[in-house]
This record gives sequence, C-alpha cells and structure tokens, in this order.
Amino acid sequence: MKTPNFPSLLLACALIGTASSPAQIVAYEPFTYAPGINPSANTMNGGTGWTDTWLRSSDTGANTYLTVAGGLTYPTLTTTGGALGINIVNAEGILREFTPIEGNIEDIVGTPGRSWGSMLIRFNIVPADFEIKIFNPGDPAASAFQIRKDFGPEKSWVGPFPPSIFIRMAQTQPVEGFDAEVSYQLLTGQTYLFVWSFAATGANPTQFFINPGIGAVAPTPGVVNLEKIFVKPPDTNDYNFPTNPIGGFQYFATNGDVVIDEVRIGKTFQDVTPTSASALNGIQQFRVDKALAANGSQDAAEPATDGVSNLEKFAFNMIGAGPGQASGIAVPNVATLAPAGSAGLPLVSRDATGKLQITYIQRKASSNSGITYTVEFSNDLVAWAPNATATTSPVSIDSIFERVTVTDSVVPPGKRFARVKVIAP
Repeated sequence: MKTPNFPSLLLACALIGTASSPAQIVAYEPFTYAPGINPSANTMNGGTGWTDTWLRSSDTGANTYLTVAGGLTYPTLTTTGGALGINIVNAEGILREFTPIEGNIEDIVGTPGRSWGSMLIRFNIVPADFEIKIFNPGDPAASAFQIRKDFGPEKSWVGPFPPSIFIRMAQTQPVEGFDAEVSYQLLTGQTYLFVWSFAATGANPTQFFINPGIGAVAPTPGVVNLEKIFVKPPDTNDYNFPTNPIGGFQYFATNGDVVIDEVRIGKTFQDVTPTSASALNGIQQFRVDKALAANGSQDAAEPATDGVSNLEKFAFNMIGAGPGQASGIAVPNVATLAPAGSAGLPLVSRDATGKLQITYIQRKASSNSGITYTVEFSNDLVAWAPNATATTSPVSIDSIFERVTVTDSVVPPGKRFARVKVIAP
C-alpha cells in the first residue's frame, strides 16, 4: 500500500498594513494617487522627502505611465493601496529627486556609511532593458549606483563606472563578475521586493537583495537559502562613488510593462523595510526564506524534480540536516518517514488487525504554521474522503512537530488507499 502525492490547490492571503515614515527615512513614495494620473501633468507630488514631482526623462508620446488603484504587497511590509503602471514602447524613464544626502557616501551614517533603498516591482512582460538608478542631485546621468538587466554571459568591469548590480530575467545562467557566481530568474506576474545598499568602503560595498526576510536585522550576504544576495567585491577599477550628495531615483526601461510601488530611500535597512503589525505565519516565512513567491504560486512547484512539492517539504519537515531531510528545496528528497522518525513523506502500513494506517509529521496548531492537514481514504484513487470513524493518535516530538497516526475503521475487502492532503489557505 502506498500514498500518492497529489499537490493541493493553494491560495495565500496578502497582508496589508498602513503607510508610515520612519524617523530615518530620506524619501518615501507610496503612490497614493487617484487612478489614471500621468506624471507628464506634473501632478504626482505626494510622499515624503522629495524635492519635486515625478518627471519623465523624455516624452515620446508612445509610452504610458498611469497610477492604478491596486497597490503591490509583500508579507508584513507596510504598504498602501496605490501603485504606478509603466508601459514603455521606446526607451524612457521616470525620475524624482529627494532631499540630498550631504557629503560622500562614507558620511551618510558614519565611516564607512551605507545608503539603502527599496521598492516593490512586478514585471508584466520581460523588458528589453531596465535600470534602477540612484543619481546625483540635478544630474540623472551621474549615477551613484544602478541595478540593470544582464544581457550576456560575460561582463566587463573596466572602470571607472558607477557600481552596478546586474541581474538576469527569464534566464538561468549565472551572473558574472561576482566572487560567488549566483543566478536568479525573475518571472513575470510576480511581485518582488528589491532592496539595495551601497557604501564607498568596507566589505561587500554593493549589495542587492531579492525578497529578503524583513525585521530588525539586515540580511547577511552569503547566507544560503535565506535571500538571493548579489555582492560585488571591492575593486578600485569598478567604483566611482561621488563626493557630492546623492539625491535622485530613476526607473528606466526599453520595451517593458511593469508596476512599481513603495519606493523608499533611507539610512538603514529598517528604514526601507518597515513592517506592519501582522506577523508571518510558518508557511509565509518559509516562502520568504526560500525566495518563493509570496502569493503561494510556487508552493506546488518541485524545484528538485523529485515529485515532492515545496509545500510538502515544509509540511513534513523535510528541510534540514537530520534523517529524512535534505539541505534545501532544490535537493532531491523522497525519504519516507521512519516509524519513530521526525521527517519524511507519510508512512502507510497496516495494524495487527489488517486496518490501513498512515503516519505523518504534522506541525502543531500552536506553531502558527498557516497550513492544514487532512487524512483521506479511497478505494479507487478517484473518490477521496476523510473517515470520521478513523482513530487519530498524535505523539509530540518537540514544540513545533508531532507524529500523527490515523488508523482506518474498517478492514477493506479489496484495495484501500490513504493520503495526507496539505492546504495553505
């Protein structure tokens, strides 16, 4: 007897908080405008810390910038309801200047100092090119830092150039020019939290985080399976940090349809990732830790192509270094739970009377896992249903997990199957 693995249909709830401006925030734009406003009218002047309105870098007439009512969200990030939709046919950008941060980069918050920024972004189609730039006041061409789409397998770091982070979209090749070569595939239709940081001196002066866990402590470059972090090591040929202030933000693209929201410039990680009052439950934190889509759309994915979904690996404690576990979601793992084990896929057996049993690992209700477990039985693998007269015997493992055995109430005359259905509401 065995239990087949059937991925469940998942739906995650987005958490929405209220907008706020922390004490150290330099500039914040929540895009809380009425729908349909175009920055060409010079009427987009909301937010805090900005010195002018949003402006287009040129006006070809073919490109559209319109505010929309539905804002982007990210678990526990303080957000509001508006956003800006940008559909660019020809090369163009939108920019805005903020209150200048005086002195060179080292003087922002000490020596060495560090500047931080963040934004939410959703690509509706893959752009031919895009750039996110921090520039000098009054001079968008003088970039202090930029995030750009990466085009080819090789990269030239011959300077002096502004420090740049290159990322790939819809590609799986590694990013070149970094100490530890990494790759990250940006997908259309998903909301990402971009956080960047740069300093003139010190270790890892240029940092870029995609979907980091947010809280009181800034992410640490190099942590595996926590964030996707891109770090360019110090190189005197690659850096041309300005000695004059930084004071502008720009999004520039060629042929792209994108939504941007919650643009923040600050002096600390906490400035640009303020949290709402709601805390992440277990499955939401798992998505953040493993760089999965916050809306649960990747819960049923199988990055290890082993037939075991991300949700199942979370539910049955299959990530770790112990028996029945593997080091990450992309590492194949089809281990079955041992009779007295604490990790693995459900174990199906018969008791002494011939009744079907299924034993599985379950996250306790007190752990706020955000998921539900339901044991179902079937005679034909077509019609599945819980058995209200089956017996359930839980055994506590620790503060988070318990091992549960469910015993069927009848001795089947023919075939009988059991499965555990896991759902993230």
